Amino acid sequence: MIYGMMVTRLAKTGHGFPKRPVRGGDRSDENITVMRKPIPNPGRKHWVAAFSGGALIFALGILPLLAVTTYGADPLTITKPAKGLWPEKWESTVAEAKKEGKVTIYGQVGPELRVALTAAIKKDLGLDLDLVPGSGRTVLTRFATEMRAGIPSADILLGGPNALRTAPDLYTTWDNLESQLILPDVLDSKNWPNGKLPFLDKQKKILPLALEVSQYLVVNTNIVKPGQIKAYRDLLQPQWKGKIGMFDPTGGGTGTTWVGLIMTKAYKPPEGEIFLRKFALQEPVLTKDSRLQSEWVARGRYPVSIALDQQAAYQMQKTGAPIARLAAEEGGILTGGGSYLVMPVKRPHPHAAAAVFNWLLSSRGQEIYSKGYGAPAARLGTKTDGLSQMALPLPGEKLFVQDEEFALFTDEAIEISKRIFAAPK
Repeated sequence: MIYGMMVTRLAKTGHGFPKRPVRGGDRSDENITVMRKPIPNPGRKHWVAAFSGGALIFALGILPLLAVTTYGADPLTITKPAKGLWPEKWESTVAEAKKEGKVTIYGQVGPELRVALTAAIKKDLGLDLDLVPGSGRTVLTRFATEMRAGIPSADILLGGPNALRTAPDLYTTWDNLESQLILPDVLDSKNWPNGKLPFLDKQKKILPLALEVSQYLVVNTNIVKPGQIKAYRDLLQPQWKGKIGMFDPTGGGTGTTWVGLIMTKAYKPPEGEIFLRKFALQEPVLTKDSRLQSEWVARGRYPVSIALDQQAAYQMQKTGAPIARLAAEEGGILTGGGSYLVMPVKRPHPHAAAAVFNWLLSSRGQEIYSKGYGAPAARLGTKTDGLSQMALPLPGEKLFVQDEEFALFTDEAIEISKRIFAAPK
């Protein structure tokens, strides 16, 4: 189930666009489960999620108590290793990892994150990082080819949830991640939403390292004025015809998930498909190049951008481009983006993979990954200083958590997109 979410407090800057999140205060409600112990370093900014009456309430703030909520998969049964056993297991794992010498990661890792992970993994674990960058589907194609040839070379893969979950032949090759957990602070329930790691799937094979808001509606603020676009239905107005850039939804990726949102949550069939057909009449320009799409909206060539890749949006915002993400009344998606992690059952460096996996979920690993990736960490209590405000919920924003149900709608969303958006042959 995907639950609706709202940010509890409202605020706007003087020019009408939200500039930064408002810090939330304590919240008491009989339907909210509140953890008894504060997290370490309570002065740090962190995500807070609360479940109340079927809706998720999201806020950013400094709170002594953390309210927690559900993330799709069944709760993780947390059992700490007996006292004295975990150090031995961890030390043994790291020692064997050092003999293997390196860890190989395939996936969506940008230059900044690559530099940060390479240095930190070498310093903390004594391992070299062999990184094969690429989109989720690109690296999965390479991995599948290697598997068929009997020479798998990836220890860890990072990508989007749809690609990692919806290919049955590949999904069976992913290992159960719960069995790889070693570090007590990773197993500690207070460090995770609802006292559990936010696995995407019930079999606990897919786990996000970050949780961010999808960039489904990004505009050029020099052209689109405050209040002009409050909902996706506003894009059907004549003034936006021919002025919308969109990531191609016919082959997976962010465009496909936006179509899924429209079809399953923002509207319901048949209203969702009716809306999409009307939207297609606005002649959105499709691209599979996220960088180009971000340039379009930044330069005002297409001042409205639909389903822009998160990393492309963050990098463009860093340049000072006049872009902002808007909250649509119909809602958006809270997702791990390209940070979803899987480990193949057959991997060349099993101990190195286990060591790096646990490290990535540690406080230090989450902080380094979050900063380099440019989005809030999945782990509670991780700093958000310096992150793009585009990754954080806007005041009053309705959101849905991307879970297994949503991911499994991908194939249908692609077929719908092909019927509506594919150019006639």
